[in-house]
Amino acid sequence: MTSSLLTITNDWFYDLTRFTERPYGDKQKDLPNVYENLIYNPSEGIITSRVTGRKLKYGSFETLNVNEINNRVGFNTPKWRLYGDCKVSTVVADVTDLHMDPANAGRVFQVASQFNALEMVGPKVKPSDGITRYSSDHTQGPACAMACGAGTLYRNYYLQTDDTQLNMADEMLDKFPAPRYQRGYTYENGYLFLQGDMISNLLWHQRGIQYPFNKIRVGVQRNTQVTLLGCEHNVTQVYCSALPLAYHEQKSYFAELPLHTAGQYVLESAYKSTLGVAIENNQQHDIPEVYLTLLGGGAFGNRIDHIMQAITDALKPMLKGNGLDIKIVCYTTDIQQMVDTFLEKLVLPKYLNL
Repeated sequence: MTSSLLTITNDWFYDLTRFTERPYGDKQKDLPNVYENLIYNPSEGIITSRVTGRKLKYGSFETLNVNEINNRVGFNTPKWRLYGDCKVSTVVADVTDLHMDPANAGRVFQVASQFNALEMVGPKVKPSDGITRYSSDHTQGPACAMACGAGTLYRNYYLQTDDTQLNMADEMLDKFPAPRYQRGYTYENGYLFLQGDMISNLLWHQRGIQYPFNKIRVGVQRNTQVTLLGCEHNVTQVYCSALPLAYHEQKSYFAELPLHTAGQYVLESAYKSTLGVAIENNQQHDIPEVYLTLLGGGAFGNRIDHIMQAITDALKPMLKGNGLDIKIVCYTTDIQQMVDTFLEKLVLPKYLNL
């Protein structure tokens, strides 16, 4: 066990690197700069603290959409049928504890994020505001991001800047623009706000054969180090965003309906991609377990029935032949009972392990 491993504290960045984070937008002279105190080695997927010499493995990162991952895993081909039926269950757990468990080495975790694969508490927060602040946001996404601190360092400081932020929805937005030469959306620090004409256009195409929501990407951080106390293993994290429905301004119930429908399709795409990454992980490493989260709930305002419908719509084509052990993580037993009730209604009983 090395001294570089940490538990999550209010200054988890300092605990990880042994220097205080001064993001690159900060002009203070008395604190060392992040880039001056880290050594970035992309060929090995490692970031090293100059202060301590600790090597932190961030692994590799790529973005994938539903179609790309389906092609990789051979969806509905003989390759797909090499494994048994999948199992679906719920578990009440703290996601930090799950990351710390060495039994979960190599397994896939779905992580709630924004469309820049970061954890912004609001649309005005930029990458240059740093990642120390994650400790004040007690939700699933920041907990996962802090559990694998090296990957978060990479995504915030080496993958993007304030002016060159990742937008995992941009392919969908470019290929299916709003009609009448309108922009149709606003994108701000990972938050995507769709406008009425854009929503209508996306839903119209979704009813055809083009499936625009399948163009949305997820961020896959593979073989990334769990940097929590006592941990010496790596996992794969899949960063997914929901639509921030609670942040949209809708003037009537009827205006909300298309937005919530679009939100459900965004969720379904995220679950499909996450399950696809898990299938690939199982094919390559014989590790069938994947942990899903209730994406888009809480502050983002996606309804639980829409979240569960998105999960089951993503699951149904994948229940046979991929051999996954799918665990839906619930924070409380009350939420678990609610999720179990939805699963019993929406998923064939033989696949459930409740």
